[in-house]
Amino acid sequence: MKLPQIYCDMDGVLADLEKFCMDHLNEPINRTNWINLPEDVFFQLPLMKDAKILWSYIVKFDPFILTALPKHDEERSKRAKKDKILWMKEKFNFPEEKMYCVFRHEKQNFSLSKKNGMANLLIDDYIVNIEEFKKKGGIAIHHKNSLETIQHLKKIGFP
Repeated sequence: MKLPQIYCDMDGVLADLEKFCMDHLNEPINRTNWINLPEDVFFQLPLMKDAKILWSYIVKFDPFILTALPKHDEERSKRAKKDKILWMKEKFNFPEEKMYCVFRHEKQNFSLSKKNGMANLLIDDYIVNIEEFKKKGGIAIHHKNSLETIQHLKKIGFP
């Protein structure tokens, strides 16, 4: 059985944006307080506490990173892309050419393989992304923690 291609989200799965925002803003991120974060926020993010567990499991399946960019500020969006690429390089020695930095609503466009039409697999913490990806024919795992996500991957057939 051919396994689906894994696309892994970054923020909320590997990088702890929520913790960073709470530490710096004392509240969750929103459209109005976003401006109060450092310009290189996405480079400064700490790892999720169990990110290395998930990464050590999925890396052998040659995953791609599929991460969302902020869309309300073009300069922040460009900076976010640069910093997310650098973050993945620093934390996981991950190559830029295996990263897709897109707007959130574009993630669903990766649900099917362009090569063979086979369903791809998304690991993401945001339920809207999960629902949209599935509606377009993809397989999606709603990430809550690494051990649960790994169990879901094993049920799908990943060894």
